[in-house]
Amino acid sequence: MVMVSFKCPTCHIDIISPIQGADEIYAFASNLPVLMRCWVCEAPALVVHRANSCGLAPEGRSRKLLDMCLRAAALCRRRAVESQNRDPQDFFLRMERDWLARARGHDLSQEAVVARSVRLGITSEPRQIA
Repeated sequence: MVMVSFKCPTCHIDIISPIQGADEIYAFASNLPVLMRCWVCEAPALVVHRANSCGLAPEGRSRKLLDMCLRAAALCRRRAVESQNRDPQDFFLRMERDWLARARGHDLSQEAVVARSVRLGITSEPRQIA
């Protein structure tokens, strides 16, 4: 499990959420977007490891979720073709199928936004809150 923090692009709440599952963790580490939802307003966000690392849309810009899912699938297909080894090819093709399935399973008019994850600051000193 990997914990990520991102700002919900709709309600602007800071969200801390886990990425679970080996495929999603590997996708996140490979600069592929991970579909997450704000636990406050349920808005979808495609969370990326680094800003503009996947080329789907500029951070914070709203687009149709269908369009973003199809772009993510195309990115996965391109990475599969570029991979020299069978294991990464299989992974990227599996991720392409997942993104295509998400595109079929969502409301076609729903909006989504690319949100960049942020590193959680860890200090050795305890802090007093209020």
